[in-house]
Amino acid sequence: MPLPDIESFHVGQSVSFSHQISQRDIDRFVELTGDDNPMHVDAAFAAETQVKTPVAHGMLTASFISTVIGKHLPGPGALWVSQKIEFLSPVRVGDRIEIAAEIRKLHVGNRLLTIGIDIRNHLNRAVIRGECVVRWPEPAVETPAAAPAPGMRVALVTGASRGIGAEIAKRLAAQGYFVYINYQSSQGKALAVLDEIRAAGGNGELVRGDAFDEKAVQQIFSEIRLRHQRLDLLVNNAAPSIHETDFFELDWEQFSSQFLPPVRSMFLCIKEALPLFETAGGGAVINIGSVVVDYDPPAKWLGYNLGKGCIHLMTRNLAASLGSKGVRINTVAPGLTETDMTVDMPERQRMLLKMKTPSGRLAAPSDIAATVAFLAGEGAGQISGQVLRVNGGIF
Repeated sequence: MPLPDIESFHVGQSVSFSHQISQRDIDRFVELTGDDNPMHVDAAFAAETQVKTPVAHGMLTASFISTVIGKHLPGPGALWVSQKIEFLSPVRVGDRIEIAAEIRKLHVGNRLLTIGIDIRNHLNRAVIRGECVVRWPEPAVETPAAAPAPGMRVALVTGASRGIGAEIAKRLAAQGYFVYINYQSSQGKALAVLDEIRAAGGNGELVRGDAFDEKAVQQIFSEIRLRHQRLDLLVNNAAPSIHETDFFELDWEQFSSQFLPPVRSMFLCIKEALPLFETAGGGAVINIGSVVVDYDPPAKWLGYNLGKGCIHLMTRNLAASLGSKGVRINTVAPGLTETDMTVDMPERQRMLLKMKTPSGRLAAPSDIAATVAFLAGEGAGQISGQVLRVNGGIF
């Protein structure tokens, strides 16, 4: 049975079922765990306490949370990560309990679901209340793993499941690279890119991981080392979404979440790529920057602007250091490009931008991909430390 995608779940999704506690349940729990506390199994002992009659083990009742996770919500394949619960009322033999669960949070990138649990008895009295975190497994990619032919160049494109990154991956594959398509959560979109590459006769493979996270980056490159032991081209394309915020409403956490991730990703990926470049006898790094660094930048894009500015500056600074290792580094700075970012742009604003552009049009992702392919090729062998602007001629 195919595994549902994490995005098929939604906050508010719920399930409930009931179970009547029997003496056999208690006997089997004692047999399994060895917990023969007389509070649960000895009527005479229980009569001398505040509970008066034997009560079921608290964890016996709580074990139905596992039934929720494994069979109902999210269902087969789920793994229990953590649990916080309160035991509010005792349960006795003969009591019918109602187990209800609801998804409260959905963390698509980390494939985690937070599920609220409410267990009540037949008198509608709360028995257990809590919250659990569950990990949803990633579906196995059904396409067969491919390997590059001897001598085939190997490229990694971060953030390559859509937009400019996807177009770069397809262009490089068409030029003979074995392309690693990096993605974080959009497996379906990344797989569609890979299918298109293979349908056109190209070669590649998916590699999942958050390009902004150090451990995830290490794992990405570990997979490349394990299979191929080399890398010829690194394209640092991954970037966080832009959140427009006025400076006076901006706090440090929001600010740093915009400019730090792309800089951290560039730094970490280059560090991890160097040993693989050395094995390949050299290599190239191409970063995706932005022309916002050159013009009067949008005032509410402060974090994004700074992040792109850092990428441009790091490119110039690293050219000498990497050159001594046989590695070229350049940045492609797109102007406004027809991607998801521009879909909701008012048509009037779009037309004004086209009129201001000498080429008479906005850039397409294929324009950016073609420039990346040029910088990766032999014809750019003496180009390093440069920022190449793809903006239709605006100055």
